[in-house]
Amino acid sequence: MGSGRLMGFIDNVAPAAIEMNPEVTTEGEEIACDPSHPTSIFVFKTIIEPFLGKITYFKVISGVLKVGQDLINNQNDTTERFNQLFIMDGKNKNSVDQLVAGDIGATVKLKNTHTNQTLHEKSVSYAIEPMEFPAPRITSAIRAKDKNDDEKLAEALREIHEEDPTILYGYSKELKQLILNGQGELHFAVTEWKLSHLHKIEIEYLKPRIAYRETIQKAADADYRHKKQSGGAGQFGEVFIRIEPYYDGMPDPTDFNIRGKEVIELDWGGKLVFYNCIVGGVIDARYIPSILKGIMEKWRLAPLLDLMCAISG
Repeated sequence: MGSGRLMGFIDNVAPAAIEMNPEVTTEGEEIACDPSHPTSIFVFKTIIEPFLGKITYFKVISGVLKVGQDLINNQNDTTERFNQLFIMDGKNKNSVDQLVAGDIGATVKLKNTHTNQTLHEKSVSYAIEPMEFPAPRITSAIRAKDKNDDEKLAEALREIHEEDPTILYGYSKELKQLILNGQGELHFAVTEWKLSHLHKIEIEYLKPRIAYRETIQKAADADYRHKKQSGGAGQFGEVFIRIEPYYDGMPDPTDFNIRGKEVIELDWGGKLVFYNCIVGGVIDARYIPSILKGIMEKWRLAPLLDLMCAISG
C-alpha cells in the first residue's frame, strides 16, 4: 500500500524528462531533451564491482544511444564505444539495444570516462555543467599496517575516489604522509570498511604532521672550488652563490652582470627568483637548468617562503 501511494505521488508531481527545463552547457547553450537531436550523455555515477569492473551510470541528454555507437568524451577528446547498454533494476542489469533522450542507463568497461563528464557525437561539442561536490571537512593521514600494501592502498583509494569524488587523497612530499580528506568521521569509517572488506587492506588513521616553515632572514654568500685530476687535462672551477630574502617589487642586484632571470611560483604562494650571473660563458648555458634543479632539491629539504638566488662562476 505504501509503495503504491509513493508511485502515485511521483506520477502526479514529478515531471517527465521532456517536461523538465533543458540541460545547460558550460557555455550557456541549452540542450533540448529530443530524440531527433545529436546524441549526448552525462555521466553522474561510477561504481566498481570486484568481478565486473567499472559500471558507468549516465543520463541520455539528447538523441538516441545505440549498442556499438561511438561517442567522444568532451573533457579528454577520447572515443568510447558502448558495446553494452543496461537499464538497472536494483542489482539486476537488463540489457537493451538503445536508450533515448531522458533515459537513465548504465554501461561497463569505459576506459577514459569518469563521473561529471559529457560524451557526444562528433557533429557537436557539448559539456554539461558539472555537479559541484562539497569541499572536505576533515583531514587525516592514512597508512597501511603492512608496508607491502602501500601500492595496493594507493590503487584502492583511486577506486574509492572514482566512486565517491568527495573522498580526496594525495601524498604530501612535505609531510611524507598519505593524506586523506573527507566529509566526517562516518565518511572515514565507511572508507576504512571498504578498504578492509573489499580490498583486504588493514589501515590506520594518524594525525597529519605539521609543516614547519621558515624563511631566509638575511643575505648569505657561499663559494665552492672544484679540482680534479683525471690523468689527462685536469678539472677546475669555482662557483659563487648568493641567497637572500625576496619581496615583491625588489630591484635586481646591481653588483652582478645578470644574464638570465627566472621566477618560480612556490606551492604555498611564495616565489623563488633565480638569477644567472655567469660571465663570459665560463659555465656552459646547458648546465644552468641542472644548477637550478640542484637548488630546488636542496630547497625541498628545507622549504623557504621567499628567496632570491644569484649564481656566478
